[in-house]
Amino acid sequence: MLCVYKRKQDASPRGLQTEEASSDAIRRYKASDIGLREAARYYGVPARTLVWRIVSGNNFKRGLGPEVAHIQHLTTAGFAPDGQTFRRLTYQFAEKLGLKHKFFHITKMAGCAWLSSFLESNPEITVWQAEGLSLSRSQCSSRSEVDAFFKLLKQIMMEENLMEKPQNIFNMVESGIQLTNKPGKDFFYQRGQVYSCVDSSHTTHALQPLYRSFMGPLKAYYNNGAKLWLQQHDRNITRYQAGYIMGNALNKAASVVNTVAGFKATGIFHLNPDIIPEHFYGISDASVSTFATITPL
Repeated sequence: MLCVYKRKQDASPRGLQTEEASSDAIRRYKASDIGLREAARYYGVPARTLVWRIVSGNNFKRGLGPEVAHIQHLTTAGFAPDGQTFRRLTYQFAEKLGLKHKFFHITKMAGCAWLSSFLESNPEITVWQAEGLSLSRSQCSSRSEVDAFFKLLKQIMMEENLMEKPQNIFNMVESGIQLTNKPGKDFFYQRGQVYSCVDSSHTTHALQPLYRSFMGPLKAYYNNGAKLWLQQHDRNITRYQAGYIMGNALNKAASVVNTVAGFKATGIFHLNPDIIPEHFYGISDASVSTFATITPL
C-alpha cells in the first residue's frame, strides 16, 4: 500500500525562508542564545532544515532539482516527457546519484503517488494535453518568419488605411481532419479590391485568428453534437446529418467574443507584433542554438 505524506496544517511552509534568516538562526543556536526549536519558530525556518544545514555546513538554499531542470531542458527543445517517461527518468536520476528511495525496482519507475506529490511541490510544472508538432513547423516558427509577416501586414494596413477599420479585415483558413493543413491567408477588402497577406504554412498556430479562437470551439461543438446524434439515432452519420450538426456548431462558435479574441491574440488587430509569446520561438531558438554549436568534421 502506498503511503502519502500529508503536512500538518500548522507546519511552517518549506522553501520560503531567506538565507539571512537561516544564517541568523544558526548563528544564535551555535552561540547557545536560543534553542533549535525556538530558533526555527522565531525565524520561520523548519527545524529539520536547520539541522541539515548545521550538519552539512551548507547554508545556501538548494536550487531546482535535477528532475525539474531536465524537464525544462526537454520542454525547451520540444520533447516534453509524459508521466511514465518522467517517472522512469526520476528513477534513473535517483540510481545515478545514489539516493535512497522506495521506487519500484522491477518497473524501474517512480510511483504515481510520488509524481502527484512532486507536482504539488513544484507548481511551475504543469500537465498539458500534448499536440502534434511537425519538424517543419517547429523549425519555421522563427522570429524572422514572424517579423516578415508583421512587416508585410503593417505595410498593407497602412497603404490601405485599415488601421482603424476592423470591419474590412478578414481571415480565411482551411481545416479538416487530415494530419496536415494547407496554408491559410489573411484577406483585406477595400474599395472592391482584395489584398492578401499570406503567412507561412508552419506559423498558422500562432498567426491565424481562426486557429487561435474559432477552430477549437467549432470542433468541440461538432463532436458534442455528433455524440448526441449518435445516442439518439441507431445509425451512422452521413454527409446530410454532418451538415446539420456542423451548422449548429457554427452558430455557437462564431461569436463576437471569439472573433475579437482571435484577432487580438494574433496581433493582427490592433496591430501588435509583440503579443506573440516568447515560448513560441523556444523550439526554433533551441534548434538554431543546437546547429550553431555543432563542430563540422
